[in-house]
Amino acid sequence: MLSIKDFAETNDIDISGIYKKIKRNEKLLEGHLRIVRGVIYIDDIAQDFLIPKNKAISQKAEKEKTEIEEKYKTLIFAYQKKIENLISEKSELEQKIENLNRVLMQNSEEIEFLKNQISSFSENSKSLKLKDFFKR
Repeated sequence: MLSIKDFAETNDIDISGIYKKIKRNEKLLEGHLRIVRGVIYIDDIAQDFLIPKNKAISQKAEKEKTEIEEKYKTLIFAYQKKIENLISEKSELEQKIENLNRVLMQNSEEIEFLKNQISSFSENSKSLKLKDFFKR
């Protein structure tokens, strides 16, 4: 329940227009108005009825706009977090690639070293076989 004065101030409506509309629609508003110590209070149904149509439309549009803005803010925040996570993940993956490239280089060097050893052993083996051959 809201007093007519508070309702008029909250909705920026001329209070005399509200009283006129109440007077014209007394039967429709019956049961939705309460008078306490000379102050008229109206319930939600009366408030919806008494608010001017263009005001109701603009309030509804403003409420919908606010809801949409909140949804977009939430989505933007969620996407910003996803972007931050992806950037972080990208950084981690780049670091892993760098480490794997380092290991690959080490392995390549080791393979080259082992190939050289095999070649050396192979040559030593040939020379040993030749020496054995001539010993006979």
